[in-house]
Amino acid sequence: MRSFPADKIAPSPNRWRRMKSHLYNIVFCSDLLAIRFTLALGALFIGLGMAWPAAIFPTVAQIEAGEGRNTYALMAQIAPEWLWSLCFTVQGSVMALSLITDYRSKWLLWVDAAFGVIIWTVSVSACYLAYWRGFDRIMEYRPPAIMGGEVAAALASWWVFVRYHFGSQAEQNRCGKCRRFTDRMP
Repeated sequence: MRSFPADKIAPSPNRWRRMKSHLYNIVFCSDLLAIRFTLALGALFIGLGMAWPAAIFPTVAQIEAGEGRNTYALMAQIAPEWLWSLCFTVQGSVMALSLITDYRSKWLLWVDAAFGVIIWTVSVSACYLAYWRGFDRIMEYRPPAIMGGEVAAALASWWVFVRYHFGSQAEQNRCGKCRRFTDRMP
């Protein structure tokens, strides 16, 4: 078996500096158009899915009996299905329209990002917490495995929100660190 010297495996200080610079560019300087479009489509599809005539959320009787779709039990207790549908559809529509029309009002983008963070974070957290039974039974916890895309959407919503909150400051103080700002705050 061939062994590699440690200096070949560990990145050099220059490489670390480059990696740090690339990470900074990805987080603070890359455009947000693709991620915002993906979030808009995701919110629209979830909103339309919840507006479907068949009930997705369990009823109060099903929740008390421990039946129905357990994943949505906590969401059903927070708000009715039509309200979740309306929230996701409005958020997705506003984001999609602001992208399509290239409308970049600082206020609208910030409110849309904040609303997206709230609905994505609350809905994903509610789906995961619906299965939570406490720390003493942590090994019995079986989270909904198919929710990876929704977790990514919640994290992406946070990313957009943070970028719109700190993006203009990063642009003003960029000192040549950012190569491009194609989706800047006005």
